[in-house]
Amino acid sequence: MNTIQRYAKILTSMSIVFAVLVVIGTCAPWLHELFPAALWKFFPSNTIQDALLMPLSHRLMALFVSCISLAILCRGIIVFNRLMQSFYQGELFSQATAQQLHTLSKVALAWAVYTPIQSTLLGLITTLHHGIGKKMITLSISFGTHDMINLMVFGAFVLATGLIQEGSKLKQEQDLTV
Repeated sequence: MNTIQRYAKILTSMSIVFAVLVVIGTCAPWLHELFPAALWKFFPSNTIQDALLMPLSHRLMALFVSCISLAILCRGIIVFNRLMQSFYQGELFSQATAQQLHTLSKVALAWAVYTPIQSTLLGLITTLHHGIGKKMITLSISFGTHDMINLMVFGAFVLATGLIQEGSKLKQEQDLTV
């Protein structure tokens, strides 16, 4: 087993563990009755306090909004695991690898676009139960560190996709020469 295969196997395992933790972390604040109290020390206190005061219907709306980003993330993890499986099988420069990287870059773009939408919707949902004049909607489109990281990840996937496509073309040309 070479280095790429070893890292592909490690990254696949890590992504599965990460996916489980993210699912728990996404659902726990909104469905706090289903999770043990010891879990709460891992969450910011304002998130828990807001969720404890919210009626169930509002928490379910917040869970739905959070699950959209969870679906985007899970799609990314599935594509990432397929990519790692291709690397494990030795397909570094193939059209299938380039297609998986292209799909992964689309997922990264969807994540970067949905993140400010999610925070805006959650800001509104978490204040719906407040009285008249105390509801809050915030439009959090900023160019902060989190947004920069999302855009850099998207750019890295686009760059990697281009490199893999060029490598695939070179491999095809090399295979045709005798």
